[in-house]
Amino acid sequence: MPSAHENKTVNLALQVLLSVVPTSSIEGSTRELRLALRVVRTYARDTDCVTEFWQNATNPHRKVHETCIGPYTILLIRLKRAGFQIDPDNDLYTGTI
Repeated sequence: MPSAHENKTVNLALQVLLSVVPTSSIEGSTRELRLALRVVRTYARDTDCVTEFWQNATNPHRKVHETCIGPYTILLIRLKRAGFQIDPDNDLYTGTI
């Protein structure tokens, strides 16, 4: 079971990731995105969805259907299965996953 500190850290990382989801792209520095993905990857243990999130968020020539919502949803599922308490503001489908 994750500690309160781990829950807080993961939820802060999810806030950063969620800020990218609406546009599925990031402009400027990617420092915050890299840090958030490293934090989440440690607990979600799914490098494929982390890689997909990164590629979709940083590729200016991505296709329209290549968004960050799919990888984000997978990360949420993995984190919930690992026992994390996801803040309602970070959960796209509060109560349904």
